[in-house]
Amino acid sequence: MRSIRSALAAITLVSGALAAQQVPMPDSGAKMPMKPGMTCSDSAGHKMADCPMMRRMQGMMPPPPSGAPIFDAIGAQVAMLDRDSTTDWSKVDLEELRQHLIDMNDVMMNAVATPKKVDGGVTLTITGTGRTIGAIQRMVVNHMNTLQTSGKYVTKVTTIKNGVTATVTAPPPASEKAVARIRGLGFAGLMTEGMHHMSHHGNMARGDSMPHMH
Repeated sequence: MRSIRSALAAITLVSGALAAQQVPMPDSGAKMPMKPGMTCSDSAGHKMADCPMMRRMQGMMPPPPSGAPIFDAIGAQVAMLDRDSTTDWSKVDLEELRQHLIDMNDVMMNAVATPKKVDGGVTLTITGTGRTIGAIQRMVVNHMNTLQTSGKYVTKVTTIKNGVTATVTAPPPASEKAVARIRGLGFAGLMTEGMHHMSHHGNMARGDSMPHMH
């Protein structure tokens, strides 16, 4: 009975530890091969870190994020470049990617966006000071052009002295829901629209995309 209780207690500890790490448990029907020493049923009070099975599972987990989003974004691109045997390192341009990520952060954190409702959507006056002005003009102009080509939005962007004005409307016939969604997304939400960000970053890191002017 003692060994059974110990085994059940150990399984509970492993399940809790895996849940805390957000790692899915194996399928209940699958059989995991057990090698000598790969057991967590010891009832002597050993810590989970000393358990061979736990060490094996921890080795399968990705490293935790560093806490610096730009650092992690560039690190992710480096990992993908390393995994791809076709990477031409003579063309890789991570500095261009770094500058682009700085622009993204600058626009989201420091730009001032003033919305105005218009028929079919919204007009946004997006302004800043110092370096943020250039970041706005680089990021927003390119992004609005991308939204236009998606067919999901009709966009018009004009450069002004300290930023841009951008009008985003739903293509006709525009439903009330589509218009309300655009207005609800506002500047921040519209800037996240589209699935092109990761591929754009990957192409930029490889030196395969048209660089943003910095």
